[in-house]
Amino acid sequence: MRTSRALVAVAVALGLLFALASPASADTTYGRDTDNEVGRPPGFDVWQYSADYGPTSVHIAFGLINSNPGVLDGVALTLAFDTNGDNVSDLTASRSAGSAWSLTGRLATAGGPAVGCVVQSGFAATDAFADFDLTFDIPTACLGTPPSFTYRLDATDAIGSEHVPDIAAFTLPVVAGPTTPGAVGDKVRVYRFWNPVAANAHFFTPDERETSHILATDPAWRPEGIAFVAIAPWLADDGGYCQEGRPVFRFYSSVFQSHFWTMDEQEVAQITAHDRNWTWEGVAFCAHALSEQVPGLVPVFRFWSPKFGKHFFTASRAEAEHIWSGADSNWTFEGTAFYAYPAS
Repeated sequence: MRTSRALVAVAVALGLLFALASPASADTTYGRDTDNEVGRPPGFDVWQYSADYGPTSVHIAFGLINSNPGVLDGVALTLAFDTNGDNVSDLTASRSAGSAWSLTGRLATAGGPAVGCVVQSGFAATDAFADFDLTFDIPTACLGTPPSFTYRLDATDAIGSEHVPDIAAFTLPVVAGPTTPGAVGDKVRVYRFWNPVAANAHFFTPDERETSHILATDPAWRPEGIAFVAIAPWLADDGGYCQEGRPVFRFYSSVFQSHFWTMDEQEVAQITAHDRNWTWEGVAFCAHALSEQVPGLVPVFRFWSPKFGKHFFTASRAEAEHIWSGADSNWTFEGTAFYAYPAS
């Protein structure tokens, strides 16, 4: 499935509500962007991003992988904000390669709250997967202190462009306060799809934007409901991904035309070092290992089919027992992949 590989925890079109609040306290929302897109500037590859909406300032960070701060020397950047939900930029911060930032848009016109405002940009070291964060800070008042806002980054050089997010015009709404969907440690529903055309491929995602995109554009993938409930990840200050549990990593193989998920760090190291069939796509979600002994969890079983060249995961014991009984000899049991919360 190549409709999208963004790993963004987004609440759209599926019944989740955004709580609107005045910016009394900071809240962080986050997203994931496709790795290794075709046509982007060399070395400029965003794989994760976050926004902090505080009472006095807005802090936005974009984690770049396989890169270094020098890549920005030849890249023009545009950071756009939509503050009223119409998918049109109300304030755009632009910087040509090597120049200072300029502000344009409705909020920067005469008498607007952004007149005289200054955007601060910089770099911050991150973890082993992202080489550095490209950061932006702007006073909250410059956005007119809206109940929520969305944003978008565009990076362009003579060779190509990188757009974040890479599916829709802007991100999910960023709201001040603790109720924004996708906050670190929130439970996230992991949706399951089946594709009979692609050799019985199954696909799992907690990304509701990705889910909506599949439902809208790719009828080959048939929705099978919520597979299980996991925990939303993010990159913490200490380099960790999970406030609860452990990271479950996602890979894609163009050879097998399928995805693969594992929390086994030795398996991750083996694949990234020796198996070029698989491309690392980031941390999909957080889950638990058996040793963690968390009440209320269910095992997510892992199977492999040499016939289909696919992995299959299920939290349904009845489904697993159907395979174990010999009723479907195409699948070989490989053990418990991880433990998650039940779908219901």
